[in-house]
Amino acid sequence: MMACLSWRLRIRLQPFPGNGRLLGPVTDQQDQADFVLEEGVGEREWSALLARTVRPPLEQSFAFGASMAAFGRVPRRFLLRRNGEPVALAQVIEQRLGPVRLCHLLRGPLLIEGADPAALGRALALLRRRYRPLAGRIPLFTPELPAGPAADALCRAAGMGRVVTGYSTSWVDLAVPDIEAGLSGSFRKSLKKARGEKLSIAISHGGADLDWIIRHHDAHRRQRGLMAPPARQAAALVAAQPRPRDVLACVAKRGSGILAGALFIRHGHAATYYLGAGTQEGRAACAQHLLLREALGRLAADGVRWLDTGGLNSDGMKGVARFKLGLGGELVTLAGTYL
Repeated sequence: MMACLSWRLRIRLQPFPGNGRLLGPVTDQQDQADFVLEEGVGEREWSALLARTVRPPLEQSFAFGASMAAFGRVPRRFLLRRNGEPVALAQVIEQRLGPVRLCHLLRGPLLIEGADPAALGRALALLRRRYRPLAGRIPLFTPELPAGPAADALCRAAGMGRVVTGYSTSWVDLAVPDIEAGLSGSFRKSLKKARGEKLSIAISHGGADLDWIIRHHDAHRRQRGLMAPPARQAAALVAAQPRPRDVLACVAKRGSGILAGALFIRHGHAATYYLGAGTQEGRAACAQHLLLREALGRLAADGVRWLDTGGLNSDGMKGVARFKLGLGGELVTLAGTYL
């Protein structure tokens, strides 16, 4: 899930997935003639359009919005059309706080593959017009744009200024011929150790193994005071999934006892490493390394192209960040949150 990366990393900024261009908003004359922002997209249409984006993040899935509704928040889904054709989509989560509403655009808008990147600037501008602080609707927009001058200029052209630094994560390409070739040396070493531990791997879509993962993760989160999804949020997200196979609960066992577990949520042709949990014995056996490798293979076989490692947070979790980076994915730092 989303978190801020406070420690410094050397990164190579990537162009926005698509045709590699970031363009500012088009002229007002073109806006009025070409672009229309619609609200109220249903689940089937939303999911079909999400599948047409390059790397859809979990936070823009229909199920994520539905899970937030369980906590009294209101998901609003917008579709931008140009000359009648869908070109971008954006899900905003509204949260009432006293007399105002905080309006979170988490990792959107998303450009539909093949659309002109100018649609991103147009979508941001139209959404910003809808969400006005003076009307009690506070826009907190975290666009799915790589950090850099082009993204900052795009947001400023929409009338916004940055208030929070960028969220970082990594994306693992599951379409490569040899997934293990991209792993770091330390990850491969730990994987070799785990394979020598004679652990068994069980993969399911719910039930007792899933309960174990959520329960142990939450106990660790509370004990360490970590900024991670609480049990109620994880349970709501699982319950909101439209298909059982969109939930992948993986556990490593020695005999009948569970040593480690990992929860993956699928969204379109991408998936997110959402939760991980383990015992001391599991950490000693490098069980989580084996779980990740098995899950990567299962997700790839099921047609998933990308794995979002779920954010890189060094605030008390440097070891977890290093572990995720060991998967060899593309490191991406987003532009930040804008108001």
